[in-house]
Amino acid sequence: MNERLERIEALLLATAERQNEMTASLQPPQAILARTAEQQATNTREIDILLGAISTNEVALRAVVQRIDESNQRFDVLRQEAIADRQESDQRLEAMRQKSNQRFEAMQENIQRLFLELLGTNRRVDTLEQAS
Repeated sequence: MNERLERIEALLLATAERQNEMTASLQPPQAILARTAEQQATNTREIDILLGAISTNEVALRAVVQRIDESNQRFDVLRQEAIADRQESDQRLEAMRQKSNQRFEAMQENIQRLFLELLGTNRRVDTLEQAS
């Protein structure tokens, strides 16, 4: 019976050692789980911060896009006004050119008529000089 008690005692001892080893080996996974949970909490906080930054940037970006759209609309209006002004200016300039051409042609006709009259007058003067 002593022998049997010694074997039981040895088995109990071996079982206790294994249980101690298992408990020791279970602690690192628990530590790993604790670190993982801590890292997950940190990641969650950082994700929340990033989502907040994204939201802020999105609002700012929308404001910039809206200002760009408004600027483009103003540019289009100003461009159309400039085109209309240019066309009006071109029309006025063309009208002024036509009037100027008409005046120039009228002056040319007057000069030509006066030149012909001067030639006629010079002939008469020459004729009178020769007759005298």
